Amino acid sequence: ESTQQRGKCSDGELKMVIVRSRGNSAQSALRRTVVKTPSDCTQVELRAFMVLLKAGGEVIEAGMAERVQSAKTLAFVYDRVNLIAIGALKNATPGYMNSVRAKAHYTGPPFMAELGWFYVKPEQRGQGLSRILVEALMPSVTGPVFGTSRIDNEVMHRTLRRYNFVQVGRPYSSLRGDYMLALFVRP
Repeated sequence: ESTQQRGKCSDGELKMVIVRSRGNSAQSALRRTVVKTPSDCTQVELRAFMVLLKAGGEVIEAGMAERVQSAKTLAFVYDRVNLIAIGALKNATPGYMNSVRAKAHYTGPPFMAELGWFYVKPEQRGQGLSRILVEALMPSVTGPVFGTSRIDNEVMHRTLRRYNFVQVGRPYSSLRGDYMLALFVRP
């Protein structure tokens, strides 16, 4: 059974969510998921987030610290004390969102934010951690949201579809490598 503890700032903004992972295994019982605004994170948490973000190899490093600081919420999955997976709800800039829309040939309604920066350590994959991250981040979503995923990442595609994301537009080339990206939108 999953439990959640939510804290609110005096202005009503989401401060932190802790979600205990579902499952009966001893391993899942030791996991915890924490969602915080970047301003509520310690420098150690922010550095650990960026280490895993870099490990994924799909993020332009120039300006990364500033982009992480400007995210709406960051999600961390810990196995005891070790950080094993991350994700975020990002406040994407209008220029970036328009660029994604144009590259994907998407003409639907505008987005309010982006779900992204998902990374699960290779030895932890196949345990539903991307689902846990999306589930933890969704309470922060307040309008239409988008996410991109490599076209060959069926696991992430299934996770996004589970939370009512729909693949739209056309796949397009990533600026970070020789792979294609698919655009997913949740109205």
